[in-house]
Amino acid sequence: MTQHDTPQDLLSIGAFSSLTGLSISATRFYCDRGLLQPAEIDRSTGYRKFHPTQVAAGQLVCSCRLMKMSLDQIAAMLKADPAERHVLIQHHLDELEEDLARIRDHATIFDRAHERAGGTSVSVTAKALRTALSHVLTTAGTDPARPDFMVVRIEVRDASLRLAATDSHRLAVRDLVPQALGAPFVCHIAADTAAAWRDELLAADGLIDLEHDGSTITMLHGESRCDAVEVAVTFPDYEPVLSPPSTVSSSIVTNQAALRSALEHCQGTGVDVSTTEHELLLADTGTSHGPAQAGSHSLPANITGERCRFRINRDYMLDAVDSVDEGEVVIETRSNDEAVVIRSADDGVRATMIMPILENAS
Repeated sequence: MTQHDTPQDLLSIGAFSSLTGLSISATRFYCDRGLLQPAEIDRSTGYRKFHPTQVAAGQLVCSCRLMKMSLDQIAAMLKADPAERHVLIQHHLDELEEDLARIRDHATIFDRAHERAGGTSVSVTAKALRTALSHVLTTAGTDPARPDFMVVRIEVRDASLRLAATDSHRLAVRDLVPQALGAPFVCHIAADTAAAWRDELLAADGLIDLEHDGSTITMLHGESRCDAVEVAVTFPDYEPVLSPPSTVSSSIVTNQAALRSALEHCQGTGVDVSTTEHELLLADTGTSHGPAQAGSHSLPANITGERCRFRINRDYMLDAVDSVDEGEVVIETRSNDEAVVIRSADDGVRATMIMPILENAS
């Protein structure tokens, strides 16, 4: 209390609360947190009293409370000038809008999950589906004489959505985490249809629904609807290729961008791949294995297991590396004549398997 103040000039906590819009308990709470400082506290009774000039601060705290601001945000508002307060309020409103959008998305997902429980449907983000289709389509077959390979396999299993394709020389598998999931199903659609779906999703955002009725699978996005008749094929048993990593004899981890750049500079149809203790060596087909030389590229790598040496189709390997997110790429081998696995260094299945070129093959 200043020398000009008298007890009659000060407001009781009840009067202060009435003028500010805060309840008495809320006023005590903000006083205890240091946001409102009483002008006087009676030593004998502990009663708090406030100066009339503090009413504006109390009203501001009340407004912040109604706007669901945190204590830190309220403290910042009390210290800010009017222009700064406008910026803080706008920032807070933007955060509330983002929170509301997330809540609405989760509510939509909840509704879909309960509406379709037991149904043959799955929901996934448009971006994830588009990326997965782009990945597996690189390995889909194109030979009309082998129609079993000219498809993309769509499979809901083990709480995931899996896409797979193969041309018998290589296999791409992509597992996605769905936002809503119904009963398991397996179907195959023509690779040309899958490519059309991928193009349809180029400008799409949000969630995509896939619904399967036993003969047709439908992709739904907003008002857009794409139907695909299921193709009756005998898709090869690819599960044995996804064997546990304990069978891997050599694992190579290197930078994705550096590997891609090296592959682009290789000129031959095939590329010879080998390792030293700490390097991955790439050489155009026809050059010798060993230290980097003209036409060869040396990349630093983390190598575990045995040293490896194999020959692989350069374009196939480039497609596989392109499907990996920026960062690190993992190359796994089991033997010189078994499939080479190229995948992201992540927890999910995002892998391409490529059969090597046998050196005694024509």
